[in-house]
Amino acid sequence: MRKLVINIFLGLVGLTIILLIAIGVTIWTYNLPDQSDKSLPPVSTVAKKQVIKKIKVDNSAKDFQRNFMVSDIHGRFASLKKALKDVRFTKSDRLFVLGDTIDRGPEGMHALLYLLHDLPNEGYHVVVLTGNHEDMWFQIASNGKDDSERQSNLNGQIDIYEGAAPDGWEESRTEWNKLTENERSYLLNEMAKGFNEPRMLIVKINGKWFTLSHSANFTKGYNKQSVNDLERYNQMQDNDDKFQQSIAEKLGVPESDVQTMIGHIGGLRFGVHPHYIDLDNTNTMNFKESPEVELYQVETGQMYH
Repeated sequence: MRKLVINIFLGLVGLTIILLIAIGVTIWTYNLPDQSDKSLPPVSTVAKKQVIKKIKVDNSAKDFQRNFMVSDIHGRFASLKKALKDVRFTKSDRLFVLGDTIDRGPEGMHALLYLLHDLPNEGYHVVVLTGNHEDMWFQIASNGKDDSERQSNLNGQIDIYEGAAPDGWEESRTEWNKLTENERSYLLNEMAKGFNEPRMLIVKINGKWFTLSHSANFTKGYNKQSVNDLERYNQMQDNDDKFQQSIAEKLGVPESDVQTMIGHIGGLRFGVHPHYIDLDNTNTMNFKESPEVELYQVETGQMYH
């Protein structure tokens, strides 16, 4: 009799443990973040041309704890993630990317997916602008009526940039072929819209105005900038003031209240003019080694890597 009671007791204990485990698993599963909204949208028709607003002035003066800027990531995805981790980038901060996220390095497309889709879906604030490499890639990779034809056309001879393929195009093509059809479609449609941002963004941060673009023609006023001027032009001289002056006049503030941030050609203009900062640090890099990505913090005026 005693043995029977002990067996019944042990059986009840076992059932209780199993029940508690089942309840625990159910609660744990219930509390997991919803993954459904993180999936990319289904394949859609890829836009055949880019429709991007040229200039936008954002005077909403949204408050963020810190504001970071970076340009010309060029496929350095691992280094980008490390840099964001090192500065402890949070959902109270904001990151501006000034173009040329792709090409040269091996993971530009994954960096774009991370910046455009993954981080925003997790609640982070990221603004991505178009660079000339995204512009060229869209022209190359959108050539075809469907994904299969577009991929096939990528294997042909590319002659789109100064009589040759864009620098680092082979790395991008290799990575592109490894993406899913949904990922390729998503990126092409985002490129067609300019990532929902203008070629040049003028934004107010902590009482100061920042002009953000991949590049600019500083011999022209802001209202005369062409798409090419905002993507590929890079010939600033010591006495180039028309662009800066025209921005200040438009905003009705002293020129000292305007800071121009650009990328595109590393170091050629850094320090040439007190109101211009070039964020491209990629002049002499071996991109296969994923060299460091530098983040500029607006509040401190410092570069972090």
